[in-house]
Amino acid sequence: MSKIWQQAWKSLRSIDFDFQNIHGSFFESQDSEPEDVKLEKFMNFVDKTLQILHEEMVIIQKFILPMSLTDAKHASCIDNWLELATRNCIKELELTIIGKKITDYSLSRRIFAVESLAILRLWGCKLVEPLFGENNKFICLQELSLLAIDLDGKMIQELVCHCPMLKALEISCCLRVDYLQLLNLPKLKKAEFDSCITIKINEAPNLQILSGTGIVRSLLLDMSTSENVKKLKIGYVSISRDYLEELNSRFPLLETLEMQPSNLLEIKISHHRLEKFKLFINRDTILQIDCKNLSSYAYLGPHIPSLSINSFRLQKSQN
Repeated sequence: MSKIWQQAWKSLRSIDFDFQNIHGSFFESQDSEPEDVKLEKFMNFVDKTLQILHEEMVIIQKFILPMSLTDAKHASCIDNWLELATRNCIKELELTIIGKKITDYSLSRRIFAVESLAILRLWGCKLVEPLFGENNKFICLQELSLLAIDLDGKMIQELVCHCPMLKALEISCCLRVDYLQLLNLPKLKKAEFDSCITIKINEAPNLQILSGTGIVRSLLLDMSTSENVKKLKIGYVSISRDYLEELNSRFPLLETLEMQPSNLLEIKISHHRLEKFKLFINRDTILQIDCKNLSSYAYLGPHIPSLSINSFRLQKSQN
């Protein structure tokens, strides 16, 4: 980038556009106005607020937009607002669509050509292939959240492949995602899933926080991915005794473990580094814990487990 262009870029104003609170104030008010009238007022407010984008280029630090979708014309308004925003340098985009079903709004492909984005959160819309143009990438994107999105596993793979700097990934309540395979994520530090039945992650050597809850049944990691995980949360994953016996070798640096096994009546946890352990149980369970560094243990559920703990640190803290 030339020095002249850098100076011109630095001269731009930096602005936040956060419509979250104002959207709530319009729709949570106790007056008797019809919903469509409230929506019209909110849309007029957004139009007036974004008028500056018709007049000058700016740096948008945040663009947070919740939008109720009750008519086809509302989709075109969203498209127009996003087009205005993405003409500028935009760093964080959060779009929440509130509609009868999440297929009501298809996100414009224009979003996937915005190279300045560092954070992208999408809620309640549909993604349509192809996502990226031939030379497009999210070269700056570090955080990606897909919540209640209509897409499949291949589309998530395509998205992630175009995010070389990705550090945090969240996939929640998405449709049509039965199997998800993610490869070559050298920067990824945090990954959370609750709407994929089977998840396979390879070549993510910096992954430290991993969560698989909801309908997740299988978490498959290669050794280069699992060896640096420090916090692991697993819900109704089909956990075998062998899996638990291999915690030390699978996750040698593990410090925090939260689990909700659905298929075991007897649970044995042994780990040389584990410090915090939380168990969610809904049946009578025999629990044996052999973790010398454990300093915190908790369980939630209607049944108290039959418990045996061997932990020098935990015993010392209770004396």
